[in-house]
Amino acid sequence: MKLRKIIDDAKENEDFGLLETIIECPGSKDTVFRPGTSVTYHPGNVRFRCLLESIAYPDAETFKITQAEMAQRLVREIEATGGRFLKWDNRGYWVEVKDPSQKLNKVALSIRDFRYKTKAQRNNRQNNSSDTYLFCQSDGGKRKREEDLVENNPLKIKSRS
Repeated sequence: MKLRKIIDDAKENEDFGLLETIIECPGSKDTVFRPGTSVTYHPGNVRFRCLLESIAYPDAETFKITQAEMAQRLVREIEATGGRFLKWDNRGYWVEVKDPSQKLNKVALSIRDFRYKTKAQRNNRQNNSSDTYLFCQSDGGKRKREEDLVENNPLKIKSRS
């Protein structure tokens, strides 16, 4: 309702500049930037994170790529498929980020946050190494005869033949 009122007011005042900048609903290919986690599962953001993971995970090639180069590569990939970069305007609507340096800055911040989170996950990961193989031969390799086990166990009755 709030957005509809803004659009109607802009039409009445013939503010076509504002009407051109307002985006009512982001598309599925759009990457959206908004504080908080409300847009985490937006299809465009999921795709953006997948591209980021594919570029950011270290292998021989990506160790040589700087953060700025990664940001440029991500921007090119998103825009090549028809995606846009949108940011939330506090007045209640989405606005496209058109300034190339602002796009790169937002993407670079996303890369930094991604690296920070993955580093924290790696550092907080619990290492569980199983040492059960130490108990495999704990009896010194000697096996007890079945008769000894039956005699020492009060619950089993020795069969007499």
